[in-house]
Amino acid sequence: EKKNEIRIVKFGEYVFRLLYHSSVSIYGVCYFWDKPWWDPSRGGTKTLFFGHPNEQPIDPGMTWYYLVQSAYNIEALIELLR
Repeated sequence: EKKNEIRIVKFGEYVFRLLYHSSVSIYGVCYFWDKPWWDPSRGGTKTLFFGHPNEQPIDPGMTWYYLVQSAYNIEALIELLR
């Protein structure tokens, strides 16, 4: 009985991870799609640091994207060490 409960909890964790990574990946592709450094025909990654930091401010959406990613990774690290 206890072994089955552990399996159910683990399954729930894996489903959460799958849904989280899928949704964050889809959001990332949708958000970064129109950025000039995403499209190779508009310069690609060669334009990533042109004018940075004065002429190319960091968008709030990008800040939140990396903040959510970092929070998840920190939580995963704490869970791994527990």
